[in-house]
Amino acid sequence: MNSKRYRSDTRPAACAIRLLAVLVLLVGLAARAEAGPALPVMVKDINTASVPVSSSPSGMTANGGILFFSAGDGANGPELWKSDGSAEGTVLVKDINAGPGPGTPQNFSVMNGITYFSAMDSFRGVELWKSDGTAAGTVIVKDIYQGGESSNPLELTMAGSTLFFSADHPVYGKELWKSDGTAEGTVLVADIAAEASSTPQWLRVVNGTLLFAADDGLHGRELWKSDGTPEGTVMVKDINPFGGSDPCEMAVYGGILYFTADDGENGYELWRSDGTAEGTYLVADIAAGEESSYPFEPVGINGLLYFTATDDYSGYELWQSDGTPEGTRQVKDINPENGDSMPWGFVGMNGYVYFAADNGVDGYELWRTDGTTGGTEMVADIQPGAGTSMYSSPRLVNGMLLFVADDGEHGVEIWKSDGTAEGTLMVKDIIPDAMSWPSELMVHNGALYFAADDGVNGTELWKSDGTTEGTVLVRNIAPETASSLPYQLAVMGTTVFFAAADTDRDFDVWKSDGTADGTVLIKEINPEGGAYLDRLMVVGDTLYFLAEDNYGEASHGIELWKSDGTAEGTGMIKDINPGSQGIFFPGNPNYSFSMAAVGTTVYFPGFTAGNGHELWKSDGTAEGTGLVKDINPVFDFSSFPDSFTAMNGAVYFVADDGTHGAELWKSDGTADGTRMVRDIYPDGIGSSPLSLTVMNNVLYFSAAGDEGGYGLWKSDGTAEGTTFVKDTSPFNHSLLPVYLTPVNGTLFFAAHDESAGFELWKSDGTTDGTMLVADILPGEGASNLRLLTGVNGTLFFVADDGVHGEELWKSDGTPEGTVMVKDIFPGEGVSGITWIKVMNGMLYFAADDGVNGLELWQSDGTAEGTVLVTNIVAGQGSSTPSYPVVAGNTLYFAATDGGSGVELWKFSPNPPDGDLTGNEALEIPDVLRALRIAAGIAAPTVADFIHGDVAPLDGNGRPAPDGVIDMNDVLVVLRKMLGVVSW
Repeated sequence: MNSKRYRSDTRPAACAIRLLAVLVLLVGLAARAEAGPALPVMVKDINTASVPVSSSPSGMTANGGILFFSAGDGANGPELWKSDGSAEGTVLVKDINAGPGPGTPQNFSVMNGITYFSAMDSFRGVELWKSDGTAAGTVIVKDIYQGGESSNPLELTMAGSTLFFSADHPVYGKELWKSDGTAEGTVLVADIAAEASSTPQWLRVVNGTLLFAADDGLHGRELWKSDGTPEGTVMVKDINPFGGSDPCEMAVYGGILYFTADDGENGYELWRSDGTAEGTYLVADIAAGEESSYPFEPVGINGLLYFTATDDYSGYELWQSDGTPEGTRQVKDINPENGDSMPWGFVGMNGYVYFAADNGVDGYELWRTDGTTGGTEMVADIQPGAGTSMYSSPRLVNGMLLFVADDGEHGVEIWKSDGTAEGTLMVKDIIPDAMSWPSELMVHNGALYFAADDGVNGTELWKSDGTTEGTVLVRNIAPETASSLPYQLAVMGTTVFFAAADTDRDFDVWKSDGTADGTVLIKEINPEGGAYLDRLMVVGDTLYFLAEDNYGEASHGIELWKSDGTAEGTGMIKDINPGSQGIFFPGNPNYSFSMAAVGTTVYFPGFTAGNGHELWKSDGTAEGTGLVKDINPVFDFSSFPDSFTAMNGAVYFVADDGTHGAELWKSDGTADGTRMVRDIYPDGIGSSPLSLTVMNNVLYFSAAGDEGGYGLWKSDGTAEGTTFVKDTSPFNHSLLPVYLTPVNGTLFFAAHDESAGFELWKSDGTTDGTMLVADILPGEGASNLRLLTGVNGTLFFVADDGVHGEELWKSDGTPEGTVMVKDIFPGEGVSGITWIKVMNGMLYFAADDGVNGLELWQSDGTAEGTVLVTNIVAGQGSSTPSYPVVAGNTLYFAATDGGSGVELWKFSPNPPDGDLTGNEALEIPDVLRALRIAAGIAAPTVADFIHGDVAPLDGNGRPAPDGVIDMNDVLVVLRKMLGVVSW
C-alpha cells in the first residue's frame, strides 16, 4: 500500500476548472471500458512431484456417530476433520489456521454433543475451540491469552455441563479454568497460586466433583478439589506437610480416586480419596518404610484395581487392590529372574485382564490374568524367542482384542486375539514386506480406527472390524500431489522472497519477480536435506531470516542469515552460538523470537551458553553483529527480550532483568543506552507489556501495572512520560487491550467492558478520550474482534454481532459509523476471514461464502463492492489463500487449484480506469467528479481512489497510483476519455 496519506489538492483556480469543464462538455462521445476482469494466476508450479503424502491422523475422539481428529491434506496443515467411517463422510470440518499453517487441534473432549479442543489460527495462539461438526459451528470459545500468545488449554475434563481445564494467562499464570461453551462463561475458577502458577494436572471427576493436583506455593503439590467456584476450590488434604506429596497416576473406580503420592514417610505409594480429608488415606505401604513402590497405570477391572508397582523383593510387576491394605497384593512375579516384567495396557474381556508383559525370556508379549497367580499366563508368543511383539495396548472390539504387534516376519501390523494362542492372529498384512505402523488406535461404532501406511498412500485413516476384508483404508486424505508450500513471503521492491520446497529439495529460500522464469531458488541452505527457515524480513536491500544449515554435529543450529537475492550473497551472518544448538529453539513456548529494524540495524534475541537469551543487533556483517547488553547478568540466565518495536531511532521491547520482572525497555544499540523505561509493576512482579504500537511518535501498549494500572499505557521513552491511560476493564483484569491499530491519529483496539463485553474501543491518548466505540454484540458477550486494519481513514475489522456470524465490519470511530460491510456467509455462518491486505485502497482477504469455499475476495468498503475475485477451486472446495504480501500493484499469496498442490500465486488487478461514477464508461461526469475532488469541493470515497487515482503513468503508460487525486489525475482521465492514452 502507498504509505502517503490519501488527500485532495485544493489549489486549482476556478478559471482552470471552468476551462476544463468546457473542454469536457465539447466531447460528445464516451469511451467504454475495454479491459476484462483480471484473475489470479499461479506464478509457478514449483513442486511438480507426485509422491505419497501422509495426512497423519491423530487425536481421534468420538462424538455420537462421528469421529473427530486432526489431519493434514497436503494443502492445509494439521486441521480438524471428521468421519462417519466412509470415504465420502470423511471431510475437513474447518481450516482453522488458513493455508499450510497448522491449526493442530488436540486435547479433544466432548460435552453436551459439542467437541472441544485446543487449536491455533493465524492470529491467535493455542486457545480453546469448539465444534458442532460444521465449518460455521467451529469457533474459538475464548482468546484467554491475548496478543497472539497461547493459553495452551490442557486436560479438558467434563463435569456435568462444565468443562474444566488448565490454561496459562499473563496475569494469573497457569491455573484452573472452566467453560460452559461461551466466551462469557469461560473464566478463571481460582488463582490457586497467587504469585506464581499452580499448574493443575491429573484432572479427574469423582461423584460430580473435580479432583486434581496443584501447587498453591505454600504446601507444595497436593490433592485439590473444585466445584467450579473460587470458594469451593480447596486443598483436600496436605498429605505431605514437609513439601508436597506430588499426587499423580490417578484413576477413578467405584466412586473413589486412586493415585500415587508421597507423604514424606512412606515414599510414593498407593492412596485413595473420596474428596474429603478424612476419606483420603494410604491404601498400602507396598515398599516398606521410606522406599517407594511407584504404582502406575492403575485401571479398575472386575471389581479390582490393577496396576504396576515394585516392592522390596521383586521388580515392577502386576499388582491388584480392593482398596484395603489386606486386599492389596502382587498377582504374580512374572519376571522373577531378570528384574521387571513391567506390565502395561490393561483391558478386561470375559472375566480376564489382558496386558503386555516381559517374562525375561519371550520379550513383551500378550498376557492375561484371572486375578490369581496360577491364572496369570502368556496368551501367545507372537514373536518367538526374546523379541518383543507388543506395540500397543489391546482394544476390545466386538468381543475380541485388537492390537498392534510384530511377529518378526510381517512387520508391525494389526492383530487380534480371542484369548487363546490359536485365536491370536494377524488381521491383515497392510504393507507386505514392510511395516504399516498402525497408531492412534480408537474404538468407535464397533470398529477400530487407526492411522497406518500401506506404502502407497502414506499414513492415512484406516478402520478394522477384526477381519481381513473389513480392514480397509477409510480415505486417502492427502492425495499424491506435492506442494511447494510457500510461506513467510517478504517483499523487496517488486521482488518477493519466500521459503518453499521443490521436487528435489526440502525447504529453501526462493524469490520471484511474478514470472515463472523469474521464480527461482536462491540457494540450497542445507545440501544434506531440509533447512529450518523462518522469520523472513526485508531491511533495505537485505533479506534477513533464521536458518539451520545441516543436521547433528555438522549443524550450526538455527542462526541469523541474510541474502541479497544471489547464491553468493546468501549465507550465515555469524555463528553466534558455536556448535549445533544455535540461537533459537522452535517449539519451546519459553523461547519466542521477534525482530525489528532501526535504520539498517536489526535487533533480535540471541542466545549463547554463557549469557542465555539477550539483546543482540546486526548490520548484516559478522563484525557488526554482537551482544548489545546482558540484561540479566546472572550466568546463563536470560532476559528473554521480545516484542521489538522501532520508534524515534530506538528499539523498544519487553525484557526481564531478573529483578523487576518483564517490563518495557529501550535501546539505542549501546550497552549504556539500553535501559528499562519504567518499572510499571514494582517488587519484581513485572507488568508484562503487550501489543507495542507506535502512533504519532508515542508508544502505546497494554500492561498489568500496580494499584489498578491494568489496561492501556503510553510512553515517550522516558520514565516520566510512561503513563497510564485508562483501565478499560476495572472489574476483570484478565482481559487487557489487544490489537492496537492506529488510524489517522486515533488508536483503535479491542478491550473488555463490564457491561459491553469484549468490544471495539478507541483512544486519543487521554483518559477522557479513551472510550467504547460500539457494543457490536449487545450485552456482556464478546464480538470476537480481530484483523483491525486502517484504510483511507476507516477502520476495517472482523466481528460477530451474534446474528450474522463473524463478518467484515468497518468503523469511523462513532457508534453510528460502526457497521457490517457485508454478510458474506449469510445467516449465522462464519465467513472465516483469515487475513486482510490493502492494495491501492482496496481490501483483499480470504473468505468463505458457504458456496465457494475459502477463496480470494475484495472490498471497496461497500456491500456492493465486496465480491469474490474468483473461485480458484470450483465448487465448495477451497484454494485457501494464505501468506499474502503486496509488491507494487500485485498481491502474492500461497494457494492451491486442487491439482497442483499449494504453490505461489499472484493477483494483479486491473489498474484504475477513471470510471469514478461506476457506470463502466468514461464520460463527462467522470471528469467532473475528478475535478470536484481535486478542487476540494467533494470529499473522495474509497471507490474514488480505486478508480480515479490514475496518475502518474509509468513507463509503459499504465497508472502508478500515488495516493492523491489532483489535477494530474483529472487530465489523465480526460485524455483517456478522448482516446489520447489507453491501457
